Amino acid sequence: MKSLLWLAAFFIAANALGSVIWFFGSWAAGGFHVGGAGKLDLDLAGLAILLLGVDSFFGGAFLVAAAAAAVRKWFGKLTGFTAGATALVTTTLLGWVAGRPGAAIGAAAGFVKLLGAILLAHVPFFRRKVLEVSPRSRVRGLSGTYAISLDAGESPAVALGRRAAGERRWVLRRARPPERWDLSFASFRGTPREATSELRRALFANREALLAWGSFPMGALAGVGCAHLLRLVDVDPSNSTPRTFAIVILVLLAPALFRHGALRLYERARLLRLLREGEVVLARRTSAQLFDQRGAIVTVGETQAGPIVVASPAPLVASDVQGLLVGKNGDVVAWDLLPVTPAVDSTGAITVRRTASLRG
Repeated sequence: MKSLLWLAAFFIAANALGSVIWFFGSWAAGGFHVGGAGKLDLDLAGLAILLLGVDSFFGGAFLVAAAAAAVRKWFGKLTGFTAGATALVTTTLLGWVAGRPGAAIGAAAGFVKLLGAILLAHVPFFRRKVLEVSPRSRVRGLSGTYAISLDAGESPAVALGRRAAGERRWVLRRARPPERWDLSFASFRGTPREATSELRRALFANREALLAWGSFPMGALAGVGCAHLLRLVDVDPSNSTPRTFAIVILVLLAPALFRHGALRLYERARLLRLLREGEVVLARRTSAQLFDQRGAIVTVGETQAGPIVVASPAPLVASDVQGLLVGKNGDVVAWDLLPVTPAVDSTGAITVRRTASLRG
């Protein structure tokens, strides 16, 4: 119940922040004007500020919080975009059930929540109290690697239990099971290592990376389509529900595509940094298991910052040793889950032995 109250408070704050930004943004763009009778003529954007009190204090925030709690349970945590998208979809559907004009009002209320939630997610207080229900860890797994710190005297099973089951599922299903644990990481010595242009091309200019780059123009097209639908004035108000839902889909699709591309490219930049500066760690297999991921294998490795426990998909050919790259900033990736298989050339620089498919 306490968690639900925090979620409701988060969406009330998101509604307030998003409404104010949308109100003044519409005013600056000429969305408001004073009519001939001296009255302020409000369009749909101006309605958002009025929805602040109506939606927040008449149960809307609690209904959205309940939907967000279900999403958080499944994924283990919420991002600002995920929370805002849940609010947008929920309020639009509630408005549609109430009546066709209500779908547009619900979409307006959901959009300001989406805007506010994305911004509030960057505030550490809200991220800790509302979005991340499990304890923070000093290590962050990349490319489908699930890794957390191992406290003194703590068993791997207990350490894994500190994380929400939904978060484990979300991370582990990003990774495809490797054929075997590659032991070529043993050839890495010393830091920093030089990265060749071939390695950079393999990370940022291969087929999978081009899909991430393509998310930006696709997101821009979705934004243009949404703006075009918003400008339509010859739509019958009694039959505007399909248009409203099309706008909702495009409103979600545009930032989702931008976010997808940015996160994928950002992760590859972190992987490049790990390959150049990461600590090579030998992790050994343990008997610990995840009750909700029977196919995962758990290993423990000793790093300069202390021991870490890693869960990753079981390879087709079992082994007892797994290679890890661990960064000083807390990033960690299993060697066999890298999107490329690095190698050291004759000059000692990092090149690519073969290209593997992107895991995540």
